[in-house]
Amino acid sequence: MSRGVGLDVGGANIKYFVTNTGKAGSLPFPLYAYPDNLSHFLRDSLSEHLPLDWVALTMTGELCDCFSSRAEGVCHIVKSVQTAFANSRVFVYGLPQKPRQSENGDHLEVKNLGHFVSPAEVAGRWAQIAAGNWHATGSWLANELNLTSPSLLIDMGSTTTDIISIWDRQVQATGRTDFERLANADLLYIGLSRTPLQSVLPNFDHPSGTIRLANEWFCSVTDAYLISGEIAECLDDCRTADNQPLTKGNSLKRIARTICTEPEEVDDELLFELARQACHQHQAILGHAIQKVVNRVLANNICPRESFKFVVCGEGDWLLRKLLPELAPESSVVSVSEHFTGDVSRALPAVAVARLFENSAGLQ
Repeated sequence: MSRGVGLDVGGANIKYFVTNTGKAGSLPFPLYAYPDNLSHFLRDSLSEHLPLDWVALTMTGELCDCFSSRAEGVCHIVKSVQTAFANSRVFVYGLPQKPRQSENGDHLEVKNLGHFVSPAEVAGRWAQIAAGNWHATGSWLANELNLTSPSLLIDMGSTTTDIISIWDRQVQATGRTDFERLANADLLYIGLSRTPLQSVLPNFDHPSGTIRLANEWFCSVTDAYLISGEIAECLDDCRTADNQPLTKGNSLKRIARTICTEPEEVDDELLFELARQACHQHQAILGHAIQKVVNRVLANNICPRESFKFVVCGEGDWLLRKLLPELAPESSVVSVSEHFTGDVSRALPAVAVARLFENSAGLQ
């Protein structure tokens, strides 16, 4: 039996999926701070699964500002993976070189035409490799869940949210690069645990007036949801602005810093109201982007809204399952976690790139 691993190397987390055991997970690793430690971290973290026959790789970490360019970032990540798994063959997922114009010419189509390249080809094809994990995830799930009717796959992570159009079991998109996808609302640089609160709520309205929040990395949107009672405390989760556990007391301290104070110096209700406004604005931004993509997809397909489907996954799965029935009550919402175990659903790009490689290599 072939022994392989799928990897999705991001700027703050690395997702992995081991094919022969089914083990999956997400490993916190600040690539932006320690790029030269990547190979050691990968080998140490996955040592129990060695030896491996192959590694299938996708990424988003090339955007980290520790690299002088995305091209440098792509090449560094690939070289680090090669070094970590020196006895394994490495294959890198890439998008089609150019999007295809639709028949009526009104939008660009990026279909399920992803492919794998060798490390030797990476330098000349880095633009096809950069930030390709969304396409790998969409391509695999489009077939795995048999998404024939118009659908949106929404993957909400710690930092970003991908809104991926799918129909006829193929990924469809109005853009390929992150820049193009940002311009069309297919990509939002808004997630949860790594999304600064002031990025969604720059101004706080309260009875005495409006306060512009401190533009510092003091607090994340996750803190606001905890204070609002939407999520539970987690002593093991230290993916916070001050690296302290995700507890209500700590979250109140962090959100108080955004208005340059301490919980003891203001009424709790003031901080609760700040959290409520942040959650409301966060959901409004998400809802606006999702509705924009829904309208575009429906405009290009003759289909009733009730046949439209949402597929949700990622760290924000729970929030999307709450938001979407309010946004589009006539459409169905399917959580990837209903089809796969929790660890697999949280490491989907790694699972997808591994399974796509197995299919392309005839290993399944």
